[in-house]
Amino acid sequence: MCGIGLLIDIENRFDKKAVIREMCDLIAHRGPDHFGSYTDEKLAIGHRRLSIIDLSEGANQPFCKWDLVAAFNGEIYNYLEVRKILIQAGYTFDTESDTEVFLAAYHYWKENCFQYLNGMWAVIIYDIRAQQVILCRDRFGIKPLVYSKTTQFFAAGSEVKQLRSIGDQDSTVNEEVINDFVLFGALNYSGQTFWKEIQEVPAGGLIIYNLQDHSFQSSRWYQLEQQSIANRTYPDVLEEFRNAFLESLKLITRSDVKIGTLLSGGLDSSLILWGLHKLKLLNKVDCSFSSCFPGTALDESSFIDAMLASVPIASDKIFPLEHTESYHTIVKKLVYFHDQPVLTPSHLSEYFVFQEIHKQGYKVALGGQGVDEYLGGYRDFPYLYASGLLDASEYGSFMKFAYQRGKLEGIPFHRLARNYVSFSKQLKQVRQPTLPGWLNQKYASSFTLGNYSPAKTFDELVFQQIGQTSFPYQLHSEDRNSMMMSVESRQPFLDYKLVELGVSIPFRYKMKGSWTKSIIRDAFPELPYAVRRRKTKLGFPFPIDQFLKNNLENIGITLARYPDLYARFLSSEAVGICARGNAEELMRLDPALVFRLYALCLWQEVSGSAVPPLD
Repeated sequence: MCGIGLLIDIENRFDKKAVIREMCDLIAHRGPDHFGSYTDEKLAIGHRRLSIIDLSEGANQPFCKWDLVAAFNGEIYNYLEVRKILIQAGYTFDTESDTEVFLAAYHYWKENCFQYLNGMWAVIIYDIRAQQVILCRDRFGIKPLVYSKTTQFFAAGSEVKQLRSIGDQDSTVNEEVINDFVLFGALNYSGQTFWKEIQEVPAGGLIIYNLQDHSFQSSRWYQLEQQSIANRTYPDVLEEFRNAFLESLKLITRSDVKIGTLLSGGLDSSLILWGLHKLKLLNKVDCSFSSCFPGTALDESSFIDAMLASVPIASDKIFPLEHTESYHTIVKKLVYFHDQPVLTPSHLSEYFVFQEIHKQGYKVALGGQGVDEYLGGYRDFPYLYASGLLDASEYGSFMKFAYQRGKLEGIPFHRLARNYVSFSKQLKQVRQPTLPGWLNQKYASSFTLGNYSPAKTFDELVFQQIGQTSFPYQLHSEDRNSMMMSVESRQPFLDYKLVELGVSIPFRYKMKGSWTKSIIRDAFPELPYAVRRRKTKLGFPFPIDQFLKNNLENIGITLARYPDLYARFLSSEAVGICARGNAEELMRLDPALVFRLYALCLWQEVSGSAVPPLD
């Protein structure tokens, strides 16, 4: 796990060695173990290394061989299998690294090589003979890669701050992205960043840059699709999912350093811990890390303890509310490392957890991201499931589902059934949403969220969350929150074979008996009963009321400092409340809005560039 940088000097005006060094120093947190660079008359490539596979100096990067140069961020989990194929094809290897395997795979298969790789990556490959630079990002965008093209240079890197450090070019604030964040709470859904000149390479994306005429082509080398598994019974699907998950765990635990695992007590992180125990991998993954909030509705300790009672692993529990570090200071750090505002205070929980993982000497941690999106774990999925039954005129199945969900959620059957029917009708109508009273109605009503429209079916929501909403933001956040602490976060549920299977499973199998994620609950009966029959889902929570209570003075001061930044979004009354920064008045506004405005103001502060107000 590392950080990478590229500078192509179009007008030959830069001290390329100095620029690439500065670009990589800005991301030293991503790779504190080594800095390396490659420079010629046209370009410079830089690399910051976090040593995980083959810790020797010979595996340092940029890696040069076969008239190719590579700077690679990520892990190729099946590198041993790919290495065997390449050895049979006549290749010899000087290291035990997955980087050398990656480079050999490119030399052998060219752009088709990515289809053979199972892992997460962002890579820069310089093909010296072809005079091309290749940028590639993994299938789901787990690892970051951004780029910028001006008349003077083409540059790419792991983080936005690297590209903004180059030369004396002006950066233009992306007003559309700011609008989407404030009005809709949307981040990372479009490939745009908070700066117009800087774009993300899309998930599964490929850029080929021609050094002779400085043109480049962008394409997708991977597109997620549903496969036909209609002939498989529910038990068949359970067995296939179980086997695919365990295979993912075997691959993802390949490492030459010790590994920890996150444990929230939810289904996903608990399943990872159970799988490690089942596969006898606890010699590789020897400690769990949990975030706990005793005495609050967000505390998951009972579920965590249920797992710890069934799996013999060391446990490190972190108590965020007991930490004395200033919330204001932490959020400011987070905004800096994210290169954008953060959406909720939940990032504080991850901050403290990854901080502890780093303190304990771990470089790798396993997390449970991704499975809710393709197995239907979020709250909108039951509504779309019910709507699908109504659309198919399966009224008996609909009534049974509403009855069962009502029992699980503690909601009277008739009321829940009415809610489902009303939701289904609303999906078929096109109407302007009702805007909250704190908004400037005239201004806000003129904006829509890009090409986004609410999903109308269960499967539509699955693909929307993977490609447009949940994956892009969650993976951006997971990467930044872990890498700011020099920790590599690995995601077993994002093995591409598992995701491809997950999106192909019929939606009726995903809520058997009205339980969300019934695939996991039924495929792994060995999980503790309390965990397998858990109804709540919290993720990485942090009580927003506690955050506001403990940080209102800083929030008020920050909002009062930048009224021009947010005034256009709000009603005159709300503008006055924010500009005065009065704690009691702020509590009357929407807490989620207050946090977003506060994070936006901090982004302006740490970005070092004023955001112009709109007329």
